[in-house]
Amino acid sequence: MLIAGHETTANRFGLGTLLLLRHPDQFALVRDDLDPAHRWVEETLRYLSTVHTGPLRRATADLTINGTAISKGEQIAVSLPAANRDPHLLGEPDRFDVTRRPRAHTAFGHGIHQCLGQQLARMEL
Repeated sequence: MLIAGHETTANRFGLGTLLLLRHPDQFALVRDDLDPAHRWVEETLRYLSTVHTGPLRRATADLTINGTAISKGEQIAVSLPAANRDPHLLGEPDRFDVTRRPRAHTAFGHGIHQCLGQQLARMEL
């Protein structure tokens, strides 16, 4: 657990810092108040994806998603960055906002395959 997420957490430090430098208004909020600093962690996890696809899955039945037919047995790859910016789940998903109320995101996977070290990563950030 100490080594598995090291690279993704280390990358998040650099990317998160760059994100704040590119959004000085958001940086001021984080610098001046601890509540946005806590929210910065979740918003950064949602906004920036260091892991781009989840594990490959196989469709267990024929289905259609947004007009795309997927046959039973076909492999499916999920785009985690796209899931984190789904406009059906979040208003203005392409806007970085540390005052945004934290929402569910796929930075650590989902369901039974969620990252075991996610709380450690949050504390480090």
